[in-house]
Amino acid sequence: MFVFCSYAEAKLKVMPADGSRVLFDGPRCQLDVKEGSDHALYLSDTSAIYRFGP
Repeated sequence: MFVFCSYAEAKLKVMPADGSRVLFDGPRCQLDVKEGSDHALYLSDTSAIYRFGP
């Protein structure tokens, strides 16, 4: 699975490893996304870092 922030759309995207389709078109995500030690995703934009997940 490939998780990234789409710069053009400023949204979180999730795609399978083959890149064939978008599985999830998520919340605002302008700069970067990382998985934390708590397995949540942390999304960032120019003003803040947001937690997304369990």
